Amino acid sequence: MKRAIIVKGTANIGKSTIIYSIYDWIVSTYCVKPITNSTWVTNGVNEVRAVLEIGKLKIGIASPGDTYQEVDQNLDEFFKHDVEIIICSCRTRGYSFDHVRRRLPYPQYVTNWCIPQWISPSISVRVPIAINELKALLIGLSK
Repeated sequence: MKRAIIVKGTANIGKSTIIYSIYDWIVSTYCVKPITNSTWVTNGVNEVRAVLEIGKLKIGIASPGDTYQEVDQNLDEFFKHDVEIIICSCRTRGYSFDHVRRRLPYPQYVTNWCIPQWISPSISVRVPIAINELKALLIGLSK
């Protein structure tokens, strides 16, 4: 069963920060073989698009997701590498949200939604909590 973990929210709530932190945690915690790996900085925010392999498990992780073009680029890369877990972001509603839902249908993908602004109105509170929630979803990865 394939799984998608989507960080969903409005602009400037910490989506990219949360996803980059999870990427950094996976790379530093597990013996990771990067299949593709691209990181950059946009407006002072770390961004990532990568396909990582841990043992036989492939994880696709991408922080850009404000537009449907970014969602398409991320998912095309992940489908090309037949990843089992997708971690990405999208807006709360609109094209990028609709596109994620259309391209990751149930039952092919079981989707967990992480909605940071529901956690706390304060970004300094919500980001660490959301990171820990995502780590809890991923903790079963074999080292």
